[in-house]
Amino acid sequence: MEDIIPCTSCCQGCYDELWMKKPITCMVNPKVGKKMDYLAEREQRKGNKRVLVVGGGPSGCEAALELAGMGHKVTLVEKEKVLGGAYYYCKYTRPRPRLRMYSAIL
Repeated sequence: MEDIIPCTSCCQGCYDELWMKKPITCMVNPKVGKKMDYLAEREQRKGNKRVLVVGGGPSGCEAALELAGMGHKVTLVEKEKVLGGAYYYCKYTRPRPRLRMYSAIL
Protein backbone atom coordinates (compact mmCIF):
# COMPACT_ATOMS: atom_id res chain seq x y z
CA MET A 1 0.00 0.00 0.00
CA GLU A 2 2.93 2.38 0.56
CA ASP A 3 3.56 2.37 -3.21
CA ILE A 4 0.20 4.02 -3.85
CA ILE A 5 0.44 7.78 -4.36
CA PRO A 6 -2.91 9.37 -3.48
CA CYS A 7 -4.64 11.69 -5.94
CA THR A 8 -4.71 15.45 -5.26
CA SER A 9 -7.81 15.91 -7.44
CA CYS A 10 -5.98 18.58 -9.42
CA CYS A 11 -7.15 17.30 -12.83
CA GLN A 12 -4.00 18.82 -14.37
CA GLY A 13 -3.09 16.00 -16.72
CA CYS A 14 -5.67 13.27 -16.46
CA TYR A 15 -9.33 14.20 -16.51
CA ASP A 16 -9.47 16.62 -19.44
CA GLU A 17 -6.91 14.69 -21.46
CA LEU A 18 -8.85 11.49 -21.00
CA TRP A 19 -12.00 13.01 -22.49
CA MET A 20 -10.03 14.63 -25.34
CA LYS A 21 -8.44 11.22 -26.05
CA LYS A 22 -4.93 12.52 -25.35
CA PRO A 23 -2.24 10.68 -23.36
CA ILE A 24 -2.79 11.16 -19.64
CA THR A 25 -0.23 12.29 -17.08
CA CYS A 26 -0.28 12.93 -13.34
CA MET A 27 1.08 15.76 -11.22
CA VAL A 28 2.14 13.47 -8.36
CA ASN A 29 2.68 10.11 -10.06
CA PRO A 30 5.03 10.26 -13.05
CA LYS A 31 4.45 6.61 -13.92
CA VAL A 32 0.84 7.30 -14.95
CA GLY A 33 0.39 7.11 -18.70
CA LYS A 34 3.60 5.18 -19.31
CA LYS A 35 3.76 1.88 -21.11
CA MET A 36 3.09 -1.23 -19.07
CA ASP A 37 6.57 -2.50 -19.88
CA TYR A 38 8.08 0.46 -18.02
CA LEU A 39 9.55 -1.73 -15.28
CA ALA A 40 11.15 -4.09 -17.79
CA GLU A 41 12.75 -1.13 -19.57
CA ARG A 42 14.01 0.19 -16.23
CA GLU A 43 15.62 -3.19 -15.47
CA GLN A 44 17.64 -2.89 -18.68
CA ARG A 45 18.98 0.50 -17.58
CA LYS A 46 20.50 -0.74 -14.34
CA GLY A 47 23.56 1.17 -13.22
CA ASN A 48 25.98 1.70 -10.39
CA LYS A 49 26.96 5.37 -10.74
CA ARG A 50 27.13 7.91 -7.94
CA VAL A 51 24.45 10.53 -8.65
CA LEU A 52 23.80 13.89 -6.97
CA VAL A 53 20.24 15.21 -7.11
CA VAL A 54 20.01 18.89 -6.18
CA GLY A 55 16.61 19.97 -4.90
CA GLY A 56 14.19 18.04 -2.74
CA GLY A 57 10.97 19.11 -4.41
CA PRO A 58 8.57 16.57 -5.88
CA SER A 59 10.64 16.18 -9.05
CA GLY A 60 13.94 15.85 -7.21
CA CYS A 61 12.51 13.29 -4.80
CA GLU A 62 11.01 11.26 -7.62
CA ALA A 63 14.25 11.42 -9.62
CA ALA A 64 16.19 10.22 -6.58
CA LEU A 65 13.77 7.32 -6.04
CA GLU A 66 13.86 6.34 -9.69
CA LEU A 67 17.66 6.44 -9.86
CA ALA A 68 17.99 4.48 -6.62
CA GLY A 69 15.56 1.91 -8.02
CA MET A 70 17.86 1.54 -11.01
CA GLY A 71 20.77 0.69 -8.72
CA HIS A 72 22.60 4.03 -8.57
CA LYS A 73 23.99 5.44 -5.33
CA VAL A 74 21.99 8.64 -4.93
CA THR A 75 22.66 11.67 -2.76
CA LEU A 76 19.74 14.09 -2.47
CA VAL A 77 20.50 17.60 -1.20
CA GLU A 78 17.97 20.26 -0.24
CA LYS A 79 18.67 23.73 1.13
CA GLU A 80 15.53 23.77 3.32
CA LYS A 81 14.96 21.73 6.47
CA VAL A 82 12.15 19.73 4.86
CA LEU A 83 11.64 18.00 1.54
CA GLY A 84 8.87 18.98 -0.83
CA GLY A 85 9.96 22.35 -2.20
CA ALA A 86 7.11 24.82 -2.58
CA TYR A 87 4.68 21.89 -2.60
CA TYR A 88 5.39 21.36 1.11
CA TYR A 89 3.66 24.62 1.95
CA CYS A 90 0.42 23.60 0.23
CA LYS A 91 -0.58 21.79 3.40
CA TYR A 92 -1.04 25.17 5.06
CA THR A 93 -3.56 26.43 2.50
CA ARG A 94 -7.28 26.40 3.08
CA PRO A 95 -8.74 25.25 -0.23
CA ARG A 96 -7.05 21.85 -0.27
CA PRO A 97 -6.58 20.58 3.28
CA ARG A 98 -6.27 17.10 1.79
CA LEU A 99 -2.78 18.05 0.57
CA ARG A 100 -1.52 17.72 4.14
CA MET A 101 -1.04 13.99 3.58
CA TYR A 102 1.67 14.68 1.01
CA SER A 103 4.14 15.92 3.62
CA ALA A 104 4.28 12.30 4.84
CA ILE A 105 4.87 11.00 1.30
CA LEU A 106 7.59 13.52 0.44
